[in-house]
Amino acid sequence: MNEFSDLTDEQVFKLTPEQVEFYVNLECAKEGILLLPDERPIEPRLEKPPFDAVAFQVGDFCVANQSEAAKILEVLKSVKIIRLEYESATGYDSKVIKRLDTFTPEIKQISCYSQEMFAEIKKQLAEYNMAKNSYDRASREYNDIVTKRENAAKWIWERVEDVRERHNSQEKLLKEYNRYLVLANNDPGIALNFLQSAYQLEEDQLEELKKSIKI
Repeated sequence: MNEFSDLTDEQVFKLTPEQVEFYVNLECAKEGILLLPDERPIEPRLEKPPFDAVAFQVGDFCVANQSEAAKILEVLKSVKIIRLEYESATGYDSKVIKRLDTFTPEIKQISCYSQEMFAEIKKQLAEYNMAKNSYDRASREYNDIVTKRENAAKWIWERVEDVRERHNSQEKLLKEYNRYLVLANNDPGIALNFLQSAYQLEEDQLEELKKSIKI
């Protein structure tokens, strides 16, 4: 079994993502790092259920059906509503009657939960909290493995990236060389001089290019 460090640059360049992952896993196995689970933990969701009941409010009173609300409304409309407030102007901490001339009672319909639905919501919340705790533990473990993998296999990814960047750079230089070759009337030496003047190539880049064009 070849180690990643045994591969040539050409072999590294030809690696598929799956093959790179194999060498990463191999490196982690050598370091005693857990293999990454096939799937990232999925965070549970708690969705608020729709209201399943309605209540009818008249002033400070709330009832379960509209007919009873209508009765309350009728009573409130037939009496004068007052309010008591604390007044200290006389030096006494006393309540004083304040008439509410602007009070106009009306029936308001309010969406809410029934007791049965609320009990079910509490049950769902308890189940969600258990699932969330399990998710949090699994997520911490997953992230811990990811961090250890990154530290252990960083050099592998760096080499893969470096090899691909150098390959892409050589491909670009080769394409430019062929353009200069036309201008140089198919003289490789002149074309290389053009290329060298334009790109100020390093010695290793120039030698690699010469291998590609077989000079």
